[in-house]
Amino acid sequence: MIRRRITVEEWEKIPLSGNGSLLSFAEVQAIFETWRMQTDSDPEGYFVLSERFLRAKNWSGILPTNDVLLEVVPRGAKNLRAEEKDVLDRNVGLMMQAALSGRLFSFSDAELSDTGDRYEALISSFVDAVSRARGSSLLRRYSTNRATTSKVIGRNVFPAQILESLRRPGYFISEWVSLDEDIAENRFLTGVLKHVRPHSAGQLRARLDRQLVGLDNVASPADPMREWAKIRFDRVPEVYRRALQLGRAILERRAPGIFAGAQNGTSEIVFTARAFEAFMANVFDDLGPSLGFHTVVQGSYDLGAWSSGKKAFEINPDIELVPISGSSSILIDTKWKRLNPYAENYGVKPEDVYQMISYATRLGHNKAILLYPWIGPNRPNRQLFEIRSGNLPLEISIATIDLLEANFRGARAYLTTLIDDLSDTRQQELSPQPDFAPM
Repeated sequence: MIRRRITVEEWEKIPLSGNGSLLSFAEVQAIFETWRMQTDSDPEGYFVLSERFLRAKNWSGILPTNDVLLEVVPRGAKNLRAEEKDVLDRNVGLMMQAALSGRLFSFSDAELSDTGDRYEALISSFVDAVSRARGSSLLRRYSTNRATTSKVIGRNVFPAQILESLRRPGYFISEWVSLDEDIAENRFLTGVLKHVRPHSAGQLRARLDRQLVGLDNVASPADPMREWAKIRFDRVPEVYRRALQLGRAILERRAPGIFAGAQNGTSEIVFTARAFEAFMANVFDDLGPSLGFHTVVQGSYDLGAWSSGKKAFEINPDIELVPISGSSSILIDTKWKRLNPYAENYGVKPEDVYQMISYATRLGHNKAILLYPWIGPNRPNRQLFEIRSGNLPLEISIATIDLLEANFRGARAYLTTLIDDLSDTRQQELSPQPDFAPM
């Protein structure tokens, strides 16, 4: 199925009227209907709709309808080179592994890139492809069977029948032709299904088991790739070819990504803000003890209390680094937003700073970090500014994580240096209006 592809960044306007219109209102309705059907949630929380434009918010990924494939990419990713998209795709996969709750919804049947790393989605795509293939036709071949039987099946085989009648009167050497499913294509599919079964659960496991039951008469190969070498692809229907190719992708650990491409598979909606938050919590939880900190993730507190004594305004800071001994505690908040080094205050939202001030004041932190993703060139240096709150200053660092660095190679060293600098008890000269500079 060929769909018209529309690629936008999160929060980018998609024109609905005028000469630059990209979507019709009928197509918007189809997008909303697909969203409701697959997620059982109201699109209002994930789209902004006006008479002139549509915006996708708080998610990235592929949303396919009959006519349109809507690709929403993180802010800053729209004009990346192909190799940069590959790195970003894989890094989003790493974020997802640390935060499985980050991917809540999936949508079947879309054209995807083949550079991602979401293994479960690839398994789901494969099971769906096997179901479609076997629903369209069963691959079988004619085979000749010969056996000793109590009655004639097919035809008698001579001269073997003469010898058998002398040895065991009343028995026959029969030979017949039947259709047999135990062929290389089916053995390969069976082998892949059994290979991935331990990695699946819930509804996916149930769907997988239904396919295995249908292949019960097919032998399970020790090495599916040996069966792959026996397949005559010029004789395989297209619907089976797709399932076989996905099976090989599984064995080679190639999973479809969140960017659009040419591979048919199960598309995904990634709640990138949640995934980024959970991933960074995972990183700090691992890093904290080596730096002398205990990590508190999503602690639950009350901002204050009413005069009646009743608690008011629950707060849940993303991450707190509490010193095991002797150092300053650090408050960390992740923001899935795009900084702009050339904008006033570098694109940092005032409400984000106000939130940090209120949290730090309430919880007794005098050092804090606002942590942002960075996609693209000219990544800024860490910036540090000081806010006076009573007699004690609050130091807030603006820091970034490079999402175009393969496997986040430098993230651990970068964060280690950042935390070491903040936990240093020496006095630092802070510039009131620091400038961004490329790293």
